[in-house]
Amino acid sequence: MRMECLLAAAFALVACGDDVSVGGDEGTSGSTSGAGTSSGSVGPATTDAAGTSTGEGTSTGESDETTSGASSSGEETSADSSSGSDSSGSTGGPVLPECDYPIVWDAAAGALAAAQAELDAIAPEATLAWHEDRGTFSSLSNLDVVIDCPDDEPLLAAVFAYFELHPDLFPVDADEWFTDGGTTCANVTSPTPNTYTTSRHSMGPWSVARDVIAPRLYRNEDGDVALSSVFATFVPTLPEPIAQQVTDCIATGPAAELLEDTIGEEPFEYLIYGGPVFCGPSGMGTYVAQEEDELVFSADAQLSWYESGGSTTTVSVAQRVELIIDPSNVTDDLEASNAACPNPDGPGNIYGFAAFMDLVTAEVINKVAGLGCIVC
Repeated sequence: MRMECLLAAAFALVACGDDVSVGGDEGTSGSTSGAGTSSGSVGPATTDAAGTSTGEGTSTGESDETTSGASSSGEETSADSSSGSDSSGSTGGPVLPECDYPIVWDAAAGALAAAQAELDAIAPEATLAWHEDRGTFSSLSNLDVVIDCPDDEPLLAAVFAYFELHPDLFPVDADEWFTDGGTTCANVTSPTPNTYTTSRHSMGPWSVARDVIAPRLYRNEDGDVALSSVFATFVPTLPEPIAQQVTDCIATGPAAELLEDTIGEEPFEYLIYGGPVFCGPSGMGTYVAQEEDELVFSADAQLSWYESGGSTTTVSVAQRVELIIDPSNVTDDLEASNAACPNPDGPGNIYGFAAFMDLVTAEVINKVAGLGCIVC
């Protein structure tokens, strides 16, 4: 089985070869530290950035609630007895990173009180709904605050600039969010609030694809753009201790060969079409990677998080993997299946599957048939 090697330059932990250490679901800009692997012949390196939530959208209805460098290792040498150990009694030698996984992220103590105080200062009549595990608000209502929003300014950029003026209430970094979707402040003309939804593309140097913020804005009687309310599902900017844990867990992840062996033995299911009902599957099939097939590990690691109770969220690290079926292994069933997609680089189809693997446990998290398309 051929594998493509894609390296994360931010970490000098991974190299193409027979014995490598591994660095690194779908994300875009700002992500680094993927797994690099090599086995047999290797084609030209290509980067397949994992997909994320889309940028902005608009609606008139309210939205409901919607997640470096590795510890260095080296050797300390001593020319005399006084420099061979530190004051704690530890001797010189490799300093290995530690990984307690999955990573538990405690909500910041006092975050609710600080957010409420900030809200009381800018909008005393507003109300706040709080999510204890995430340590952020889930909704802010009755804000009615004016934001600085010149007509030619990207609307969401102006909104996030306002957010960053009040970090205790809005613990966000605008650079981690989609804020330039083409809508400008001039597009806000209605006195009735409209929703402008955006999503987060990165958390620190890694991709993320869950966080969503949906501000509602309107044009007030004075002609200013005003923020009516905000609905959100998000966690704060990544604190340094959690970022370091992610880095350490990536650095101590399984060997590349284990990732390859795991995905190479994984069965992939697909639907077969061609029956009497249009877009109605006529059967199912299962495919397991063959020697001639190609595995592509993207260069992007993606963080996933979920609320785990007790004022905590739990963070894990995954990476997108593609199994590209060699033409010699394509059967009639595969040709008529949802594993067949138009080839973006030429005529005909490309056949394969995508999966997400946990980069610490080497477990397959989820799988999908087809590479870059939806069939029916």
